[in-house]
Amino acid sequence: TRTPDQNAKLHAMISDVCRCKPEGRAWNTDKWKVGFLAFMGQEVEMLPGLEGSPAFPYGFKTSRLTTRECADLIECIYAYGARHDVNWSEPHDG
Repeated sequence: TRTPDQNAKLHAMISDVCRCKPEGRAWNTDKWKVGFLAFMGQEVEMLPGLEGSPAFPYGFKTSRLTTRECADLIECIYAYGARHDVNWSEPHDG
C-alpha cells in the first residue's frame, strides 16, 4: 500500500487544491479526494441517500492504493493543479 510519505504528500496536495478553489469549486478535502479518485478511474460507488437525501460515495479509500496507484494519483493532481494555477506548499519532486 501507499507509503507514509505518499500519504503526507497526497493530503498536503489536496489541501493546496482545496485552498485554490479551481473551477470555482469550494469543496472540502474529502470531496476533492473522491473527485480525483473518480477522475483516475478508481471505482467510486454511489449509494442512494436516505429518505430522498443526495447520493453519497462509498468504498473509496486512498489507504488501499498501491504505491504505484498513489504515485499516479499524485501526478494526476500535479497535472490538474498546473492547469488551474494551484500554488503547492511543497515542490514537485516527481
